[in-house]
Amino acid sequence: MSNDSLRVALVTGGSGGIGRAVAERLAHDGFAVGVHYSANKARAEETAAAVTSAGGRAIAVAGEGKDHTTIDNLAKAAPMERLGAPQDIAEVVAFLAGPARWINGQTVFANGGLA
Repeated sequence: MSNDSLRVALVTGGSGGIGRAVAERLAHDGFAVGVHYSANKARAEETAAAVTSAGGRAIAVAGEGKDHTTIDNLAKAAPMERLGAPQDIAEVVAFLAGPARWINGQTVFANGGLA
């Protein structure tokens, strides 16, 4: 894959659990991955090593990930020049912990049918 076609993702909370699974899947799908962590550097480096050993590209990226301003600053400050610029940032854990997580099992009318 050339650098022109390289897709880069920064996964907040990528050092473990759901974030790690997202980081590994994105790498499997061809993304270079910035594995974000705020406290557990060893787990983030372990995730990055797992991605690398599976043939992907990943680095561990430190920073707090509590709000949108911090996330934007993290994207600007992260050493992504080793990977490229992230096209998007997956705030996976922030979404799962927010009020939107309660939107499930909802019947929605879409174009005359049920979705």
